[in-house]
Amino acid sequence: MRSIALLVIVGGIGCSSGGAPSGYADLAARARDLGEARPDLAPTADLAPSIEPDWDRITAYLDLLYNPNLALLREYPAANTYYTSDDNALAARAYEYLPTPNLPRRDAILGALRSYKICGCGDIAEHDAVLNHHIDPVTTRGAQIPLTPRSACNRTPESESRPTASCGSSGSSCPSSRVGHRDHPSGDWLGDDCNFGICGTTTQSGFAASGPGKGSADLIALQILNLRNRGMPTDTLWQSLLGKWDGKGVYDQAAVNDHAYTTYKVALLKLCARVLSKPLPMGVDEKLQAAQGANGGIRTSYALDGNFTLDQLGNAVTTSYVVLAFRKPVSDF
Repeated sequence: MRSIALLVIVGGIGCSSGGAPSGYADLAARARDLGEARPDLAPTADLAPSIEPDWDRITAYLDLLYNPNLALLREYPAANTYYTSDDNALAARAYEYLPTPNLPRRDAILGALRSYKICGCGDIAEHDAVLNHHIDPVTTRGAQIPLTPRSACNRTPESESRPTASCGSSGSSCPSSRVGHRDHPSGDWLGDDCNFGICGTTTQSGFAASGPGKGSADLIALQILNLRNRGMPTDTLWQSLLGKWDGKGVYDQAAVNDHAYTTYKVALLKLCARVLSKPLPMGVDEKLQAAQGANGGIRTSYALDGNFTLDQLGNAVTTSYVVLAFRKPVSDF
């Protein structure tokens, strides 16, 4: 998981320390992220599927993962690893959009993310852990990411004594290896006070290949949102993504290699269908409901026969994606 007919335009984003990146429509005035009150999310036609997970059990699962000392969710039950992104960037928004939102929990997580600085990013010399060059179109309304997906880098963020501090400020420190940041910038990540050496990323070629068993469904879905936010056509990518749903799961190249379906890709299929106002294929909601495990979390993968006989624990990322796929209003993308 942490594993075209598209005119690829190599693009990037940029900003200076403390500023909002160019192309991020609402990062300069993130009233929602800064903790201001928002209307109650009463169910609407867009948010009321007839088949859905048990939200109370999902809430309990997310709460179980939450470490109040770090104000972050652990990666999965019993794990001692915490990822600022993708895990907590998604989980903060999941808390916002649950049927009973937990806005204080959302704000605590976002505050923690702002206190972690990413100091060696090649695309943006310094930014906090709220920003991500990969999943931002899911978490932040109108966000844009590079048009050419890149592989991931895992880096140690620099912990600051306050969210407004800069890299290298007095009181800064490097957290233990249990806290990490995963991102996909266009440029290499240089060494900094908390990371030795360069982390290079590579182009994800062939990600948009159409047909079952080909391409990367998650990258296609994120690029659909990216193209939408850029005012560019999405039909080709949507057809490629839709063609990978086989009635049991999203069958892309990773499913072929792993001999298993990945649940969060089903959630991304649902999310894109809602955002593009496309009919949802039959069986998607049923599969996402079935993905909920006995502990309340959403299981990460399942067998190619469609049965959930593999992972039984779930994780923060998959569970958060499912919350957003069902609950986040289209107007907030």
